[in-house]
Amino acid sequence: MGAWQVVSASPQQMEFEARIARITARQGHTNHTLFVGVDGSFVPNVGKTPARMSGLAEIASNARYPLSVLASAVLGVFAHALGRWLVYQISGMPDPLADKDLAMITEAGIGFAIVMVLGYALRLRSAEHTTMKSLGVVTGMVTFHNAVHLWPETASALFSPLWVSRVLSTTEAASLMWRDVVLTF
Repeated sequence: MGAWQVVSASPQQMEFEARIARITARQGHTNHTLFVGVDGSFVPNVGKTPARMSGLAEIASNARYPLSVLASAVLGVFAHALGRWLVYQISGMPDPLADKDLAMITEAGIGFAIVMVLGYALRLRSAEHTTMKSLGVVTGMVTFHNAVHLWPETASALFSPLWVSRVLSTTEAASLMWRDVVLTF
C-alpha cells in the first residue's frame, strides 16, 4: 500500500462537498442581509404606532369592562326570571307542598344553564363574569317575590292571577327569602 491511496468518499461526504461547492459558486449573488427579530412584512402591525384615542373614547374604553361585569349580574337575575317563566309555561302552577330544597335546586340549575348560554352568546366568559352571573342568579332566587310585589299586574299577565295572589299573601315586600326563611330589610 502506497502513501497515496485513493479513498472512496461516503455519500454524506459527497453531499457535503456538493453543498459547499454550490455556496461558493453563488457567493456573489447572495443577499448578505441578516434579519434579527421579526420581519415586519410578514407580521401585521409590527413597528406601527397605535391610533390615538380621544379622552372621552379612552374613558369609554376603560369603563367597558366594569360595566360588563355589572351587566353579568343583571343577566343572572334576568336568567332566573326567564327560567321561572319557562317552568311555569311548561308545568303550570308550582305545588305548594313540594320539597322546597328540590324546587330551589331546580330553579338554580335552570337559571345557571340559561345564564351560561347567554353569557357565552354575549362573550361574558371570564371568571369575574361567571361569578357575577352566578351571584345574579342567586340574587334573583332570593328576591324574585319583590318583583311580584312591585309589578303585580305584569306578573299576573306573565304567570297567573292566582299565583300572584298566593305570592303576595305568603311573602313580604322588601325582603329576602331563602327557602321559607324571610329577612325583611
